[in-house]
Amino acid sequence: MLAVPEHINNVVSFKINVYADDEVIRFAAEQIAAVQRPIALSVYVWDWPEDIKAKLATWEALGVERTFLTIWDSFASLADMAGLLS
Repeated sequence: MLAVPEHINNVVSFKINVYADDEVIRFAAEQIAAVQRPIALSVYVWDWPEDIKAKLATWEALGVERTFLTIWDSFASLADMAGLLS
């Protein structure tokens, strides 16, 4: 279980960033739930999986609030990313 040090209990918000691995995301979500305090969970995507749209939905269901997508080819990646927003 995550242990929150006493000296940072007054911090307004916490965020945990993990890599885009389903097992790691599930584990982080379980640990956050066990702490019973508001902690945001975000995912960092280095290489986009083929089924990125489905993954985004799965991660959101697991409690992911934000996903950071790495952009390699700006023109192609931005167009792909815009398609995910619809």
